[in-house]
Amino acid sequence: MNEESRVPTEPIRATAHTSLSIAASYLLVLTDLIIFVFSFVLAFALIHETFGPGDIHWFAGFNFNPPASTGQSFIWKGMPTPMWNDFYPYVTGILIPLPIIRFLVMSRLQLYRIRGEISLLEDAIETFRGVTIGSILLIVVAFSLGGGRGETQLLTSRRVFPVDWMICMAGCIGSRALFRTAQKGARRAGHNLAPVILVGRGKQAEMIHDEIRNNPVLGYRIVHVVDADGGDPDLEKHLATLPGLIAETGAQEVFFASSKITQKELFPVVMNSGWDVQFKAVPDLLGLRPKKVDITRLSNVPLLEIFVDPLRGANGAMKRVLDLTVALSALVLLAIPMLVIAIWIKIDSKGPAIFKQTRMGLDFRPFPFFKFRSMRTDVDHKRHEEFMKQVIQFGEGKVDEQTGKKIFKEADDPRITRIGKFI
Repeated sequence: MNEESRVPTEPIRATAHTSLSIAASYLLVLTDLIIFVFSFVLAFALIHETFGPGDIHWFAGFNFNPPASTGQSFIWKGMPTPMWNDFYPYVTGILIPLPIIRFLVMSRLQLYRIRGEISLLEDAIETFRGVTIGSILLIVVAFSLGGGRGETQLLTSRRVFPVDWMICMAGCIGSRALFRTAQKGARRAGHNLAPVILVGRGKQAEMIHDEIRNNPVLGYRIVHVVDADGGDPDLEKHLATLPGLIAETGAQEVFFASSKITQKELFPVVMNSGWDVQFKAVPDLLGLRPKKVDITRLSNVPLLEIFVDPLRGANGAMKRVLDLTVALSALVLLAIPMLVIAIWIKIDSKGPAIFKQTRMGLDFRPFPFFKFRSMRTDVDHKRHEEFMKQVIQFGEGKVDEQTGKKIFKEADDPRITRIGKFI
């Protein structure tokens, strides 16, 4: 890999990327803070006993000359005085700690991270966790402080929190979906790409280089390649140039696509490059997809756990809930057509309407598969078995006489029923 011909150095755009990332992060924080406060105010307004269709315009502004009977120096325009009186204690009791609590939780879950790969599903799951944890902490704080309210008024606040949680959830997930969509578009246009230096040679280095070059949505841009590997006689010389290259290009991350570079060789580079630079090593994953591998440890020995289910724990539970919701909804909508098909199958031929079969799924895991029966149960299967032996043994299908193309299933299979040809 030739570093001069493969990748140019672009220090000016690296600086522009840093400024753009900071601005985008601040914009996301500001949007969340507005949603945090607005969701609670709207939730209170929606469930308040005096809130009606004619009072929706109370968000329009202030009335600085209210009737003297209100005892207030100003009130919201159109907002009933009892509602303002009930809401006022929440300002100090809840509205002040509310954005702080939720912001700290969301920051802890790294939901304001601009770098790296974008996944709308993972964003939605992490946002669900963040808003839920923040709402629980908010309830604890509110009921500990009492919000300056008595027991009767606390009954009202209990109704506010679930509505606030739902509004905040919808707002945060929706705003992040819009933000991430805009971020993808910006990355495709060459913006919001973190500058990186790639160190290494061979298949791993080529793979990283091509992946970053072909997928700008990942959020990286290689500004320099150091064509070196462990065992090279000039390795220390190449690594010694890294601190200067980092300062020159404005690189924020360094990828080591080599497992042969030792800790002794890396330590001086890390110590002389500044603490704001991230160093990452590309491990050998045995040809497996990264999402199917997890890093564990045995005492102080790192281990790679292979064939890992990427949807575990909370993510797996969320995926299961989503699957069941979609499946049950589809089952309700398609119940009548499915019943008609089942009756038709029973009338057309003898045998059960539903056929059960064990099939091989992801990572060669067997699972039970249910489908409408499309074949007869009283027909000899030897012809089909001989055909499949030929396909499995030689990898060759039967040549279709009309099209001349190879087919891997029998077009005139006598086992298929009349409705089987339809479904």
